Amino acid sequence: MKILFVQPPSQFLLDDRAFPYLGPLQVAAVAQREGHEVRVVDLTGHDRRCGAALHDECDLASECLGLVRVACEEFAPDLLAFYALYAQFPVVVALRRGLCESHPELPAVIGGPHANTSPEECRRHGFDWVVVADQGGGGGEPGFLALLDRLASGRPRSALESGILRVPSRPQGVVYDRGEYVNDRWPHPARNLIDLESYRYEVRGRRTTTLVTQAGCPFACHFCGHNDGYQKLALRSPAHVEAELRAILRDYPWVGCVMLYDDEVNIRGDFLDLLETLGRVGEHGQRLTYRGFFKCGKSFMRPEVFTAMAEAGFVTLCTGAEAADPQVLRRVGKGATVEDNTQFIDLCAEHGIDAKIF
Repeated sequence: MKILFVQPPSQFLLDDRAFPYLGPLQVAAVAQREGHEVRVVDLTGHDRRCGAALHDECDLASECLGLVRVACEEFAPDLLAFYALYAQFPVVVALRRGLCESHPELPAVIGGPHANTSPEECRRHGFDWVVVADQGGGGGEPGFLALLDRLASGRPRSALESGILRVPSRPQGVVYDRGEYVNDRWPHPARNLIDLESYRYEVRGRRTTTLVTQAGCPFACHFCGHNDGYQKLALRSPAHVEAELRAILRDYPWVGCVMLYDDEVNIRGDFLDLLETLGRVGEHGQRLTYRGFFKCGKSFMRPEVFTAMAEAGFVTLCTGAEAADPQVLRRVGKGATVEDNTQFIDLCAEHGIDAKIF
């Protein structure tokens, strides 16, 4: 089967060619592993293509629709696979509508954050299937594989059940601390399907790209997403992470820093083991540096952890302080105090790590 993944633009960002979306690339890698032919049409970077010419969603959707139609003509896919955040959804809907006019026989599936929270809305806008992911159970990969199995069964499309594909809410192997590393079953994201070098971000003057070591978040801040399946933690083993880091260095030697795009890098029970792994990865005697998000709270503010992070190569840590008012922090269920957030800044400074506060 030939699958065309469509990565929409992020017009709400100052530059959507800073970091690639790794979720669709990992799902694409899973499809490749199953023997399917895969391509990605990457619609990010519209400002670099068109400068300030595109000011509204209609212009942007029209420009992107032309690019997707060209990809469809060249690749002749059997399935379109869309990814969308809520803010990307209007453009994605416009793309689906336009492709229905030019390629009415081409079915489409959608996944990603908006599909997770509003699957019925996705169905109303003409998507044949919606993959609702259990973030802590391995993301959208199981649901997407189930769809590919259905489509590969040889039955005509009219005989297939269109609709919402949900993965189990608590599959076996989900880990909260030590135990089975549930996310080791998936291949590394297929970064080769995009022009990764055209993404530009630097940390302390070093070209930077992203990697994810875990999925989900077990905390319950009141302002955050609590859709079914998200408040779990599924880990990748340090060895699996190391293999991906070494593959990045092999294929993209310009990378000098890695942004660990986990919700919080420090909440896993084997965090010190992971830090040991991160610290030994390098190329030609030059080790990698790292940037990541840190969870504050009394149980996490141990000086020895900051020492280990500095030794591993962390140069920037970010945390969501959210507010400087104790009453606000209690009301939002943040689980950290003003004193915790202040101590975070002090510990970063003591260990030569830049602190970024949200």
